[in-house]
Amino acid sequence: MWDLNAKLQELDTREVNWRWRGNRISEADLRGGIRLTLDFPDETGLLESAVSDLKRFCKQGNVKVLKRGGYPLVCRFAALAASSPEAYRIAVEKSGCLLEAAGIEGIRRGLYYLMNEMRLSEGPFLKLGEVERYPIFRSRFAHALPVDAAAAELGNDAEPLTEGYLSLLAQDGINAVLLPLDLKKLDGKFKNRCEILLAKVNACRRYGIKAYVFGTEPISFAAGSPIFEAFPELADNAGYDRPEIRERLASLLERLFNKVPGLGGIVFRSLKDGYKAAGCAKDGSDSWETASATLKTVEQAITRANPDAEVVFYPYDEVFWRGLDNQLKGASQLPRGITQMRNFESFAAKQQMGQKRVIADNWLSLIGPSVYFKNSAKRSQKGGSPVFAMLPVGCSMEIPTVRSIPVPSNYYRKFRALRSLGIDGIAQGWEMALPPSEMTHAAGLLAFEPFPATEDIFLNKLARMHWNEQFAPQIVTAWKHFAQAFNHFPLCHEFRENGPLQDSVAWHLNLLPAEDDFAARIEDCLAACEFDLDDIIRLTTKLARRWAIGVRIMQQLTRHFRKSPEKMREIALMEAIGILLDAGNGLFKYYELRKQVLEEEGPERLLKLKTLRKMVRRQIELSRRMIMMIEKDPTIGFHFGEGEYRFDIAALNERIAALRLMLQKEFPVVEKRLKAGLPALGED
Repeated sequence: MWDLNAKLQELDTREVNWRWRGNRISEADLRGGIRLTLDFPDETGLLESAVSDLKRFCKQGNVKVLKRGGYPLVCRFAALAASSPEAYRIAVEKSGCLLEAAGIEGIRRGLYYLMNEMRLSEGPFLKLGEVERYPIFRSRFAHALPVDAAAAELGNDAEPLTEGYLSLLAQDGINAVLLPLDLKKLDGKFKNRCEILLAKVNACRRYGIKAYVFGTEPISFAAGSPIFEAFPELADNAGYDRPEIRERLASLLERLFNKVPGLGGIVFRSLKDGYKAAGCAKDGSDSWETASATLKTVEQAITRANPDAEVVFYPYDEVFWRGLDNQLKGASQLPRGITQMRNFESFAAKQQMGQKRVIADNWLSLIGPSVYFKNSAKRSQKGGSPVFAMLPVGCSMEIPTVRSIPVPSNYYRKFRALRSLGIDGIAQGWEMALPPSEMTHAAGLLAFEPFPATEDIFLNKLARMHWNEQFAPQIVTAWKHFAQAFNHFPLCHEFRENGPLQDSVAWHLNLLPAEDDFAARIEDCLAACEFDLDDIIRLTTKLARRWAIGVRIMQQLTRHFRKSPEKMREIALMEAIGILLDAGNGLFKYYELRKQVLEEEGPERLLKLKTLRKMVRRQIELSRRMIMMIEKDPTIGFHFGEGEYRFDIAALNERIAALRLMLQKEFPVVEKRLKAGLPALGED
């Protein structure tokens, strides 16, 4: 469906770049090979994928997996103190390693833990001692590829769930995926959709991942709602205030869960805005009775088909039309057993540029949680409803044109707060796909107890796993600069969605006003925010400059990683973000100075025009540098929320040519008028 699949599949493995050394006195030595013993039944072969991952990992590290001899790694079932099926206990001795768990999923997590420990040791060594680990969150969701939540639908996305992709999700602690499904279309191609879905469920199951269908449906329609005027096709099948319509929906889902055994559940997102021709149109009442009745009817039908299936309610934007108080009231009224999911950061407040800024939606640059989320979670938990948190991991809408934003400090702080709230699950970005990265791996590490005691301990461990012990201090320092930079991202939803920071290197500039003048986009962005132009320039200047400090640290390490395509891609990604921030900051400065040149009077305009010319040349250079980054990482420029490229090499070359032409054609015209003492614009 989109050409990124092949490029992402190139990233479906992680390098193992060990430096061979002697084992320390505190380590077990696996250099002579390992002998894996699975001392438990696995008739369905559920653990085969994790065993294959371990063998592949050992092969990359030149460690043999032997049938005789070698270092014994024994896996067996045993009772543990933690009740989670993913809990495990590992005892490492010089003579062998014992991995115990209550079932298959605990063994799976334990095998991945051992791989991480060898990464940490930078070789086939395991630290001696005993550890018992269990998940903080029972469910850890990813939005599966493809990424376009508005257009992607089950019948079109059979390709992206590759074994490599699922393997990395599992290694990063993911145990559930969201698969978009338009329930209104389900009746039309029911058998075909069930077959596709069953194949996905079975593929995910082999990696310890449950598949959930994810639908946007009208949860609280009223008869005669204006929504029917905009979407008349909903009139016959979407009025869930009518019991017979609720029963029809429930019956359809019961059929689905009967035909697709093993389906983990369904996530209902409700909206007001007609998204995908469905929404929660305001009906003049703030009652949750219709939503509750619908959810309960659906839950009863689904559990008849699969007692283990789960119904998750995600009232995404209802707060904007129900109001905060009614949303909090509704959190207390959910039927027992229905899981509530809320945005972790929505309606959090933060001081920025001397004002209190309140944000909506998910933000990686703001830690959270919001008071709204905490209060909503407490009410749901008190009523017996589990609570999931939706938050960005890896990709985020601040810069959705890169596959990962390397700010692990933010992940540590978010997960530390989540841990204190007793949350049952996390969904890592509803509208952003989850391409595996260092940051998704960081989230997976943070999702298990024991939780790292300090942020520095965690950052150092992550740096050693993915880079190496020698350079860990520099890597951690760069990450901290990135986090400090990201703290200055302007907290305005419209700026984030429509501002230039996600595709600044592709913006065309003008000196002379034109129909497609970039200034209109700048003005639209500023008009929707409470920041003025000076605020935005100051914030983006701090953002770009601090990020550049971290990039310079990484660039100094480049010579040590030239033989590692994976590390060169990671450094290119960091540089690409810096280029986007620098170019975006430059666009605002160019807009401000151009306005002065075109509208003001006085001889200083010539000097300002000279500065504008330098700014354009700087934009050309930034676009050229971005081309170099894309050559190292071809995913750069792809919008992981919309499922399409915002910029690519062709677009950047086009921009470079256009900017050069502007320098040749437009600047001499204005310069001639200014030298003659004339206004910058007008007739000669």
